[in-house]
Amino acid sequence: MSVTYQVRPQVNPNGQTGVDYAADFAVKTGDYTFDELQEDIEHATTATAADVAAVLKAARKYLKGNLLAGKRVVIGDLGALQIHLKGKCFKQALIGTDGFNPASYIKGYRVVYRPEAKLLKEIRISVQAKRIPSELMD
Repeated sequence: MSVTYQVRPQVNPNGQTGVDYAADFAVKTGDYTFDELQEDIEHATTATAADVAAVLKAARKYLKGNLLAGKRVVIGDLGALQIHLKGKCFKQALIGTDGFNPASYIKGYRVVYRPEAKLLKEIRISVQAKRIPSELMD
């Protein structure tokens, strides 16, 4: 299997002018839907489509609940999920002052997936890169 990538212009990381940069970006080649996952699991096991759907929907419910409870959700050989904050820095001197609310510096949330080491190693061994044409390189 190969990961498709494209070469795209990039903002100069040093803020210099007159020097153009480019970088490789992975390009999505499609979606693997819930229905496709359900069908693949159904064909690979003795579970029916209804059984697979019920298990996956229940897993989603419990994953969400535990993530919102602040837990890191470990999914065996797949890896782990955890909520991370996106926030701005603030001066330590503000801590403890009247009216200071550190939550006001939180700008968003994201769920981070960290694959299990063995899975990551298997992917790294198997992956190949395939470049597709871009505006910089045809």
